[in-house]
Amino acid sequence: MIADYEGRTVDMQAWSIASDNNVLVDASTSGTICTGIVKLAQRFMITFLNEPNSIKYDYWGYGIDRGSSFMQALREGWLHTETDVFNQFAISELQVRSQLQAEEAESEDEIPLDEQYKQSVLTNVTLANSELTLEFTIESQSDSVTIILPIPVMVPA
Repeated sequence: MIADYEGRTVDMQAWSIASDNNVLVDASTSGTICTGIVKLAQRFMITFLNEPNSIKYDYWGYGIDRGSSFMQALREGWLHTETDVFNQFAISELQVRSQLQAEEAESEDEIPLDEQYKQSVLTNVTLANSELTLEFTIESQSDSVTIILPIPVMVPA
């Protein structure tokens, strides 16, 4: 499995793929690094769930206006029906796509195809009892994606 990481850049995993409720890292996933489609999914989620100008530090060097309007629309009560959610997702996905693809184009590193963003498609929306559940797919530029599992990292004390 470590050989799958050879020649790739890695991120610290911030989004748990092993969790049943898709939470940020928890005790079982803390301290892992990720690459490949998992890294791409994490980049998408972090950008999608942040409102523009909500990130105070320029972590990636691409400006602090990174983010989408989805959470703002949700927070301000603009999403009343499933149709509203599908429409806002479409708008937000275009915002995220533009940012991720610009980041990839400006990168000095050669980014593997399974880490390059193609699109996301919202496949299901459940809006009930003041709760919103989204199911969507994230596609990379790769025709064939192999999941490279996150691996634990030991940091010496």
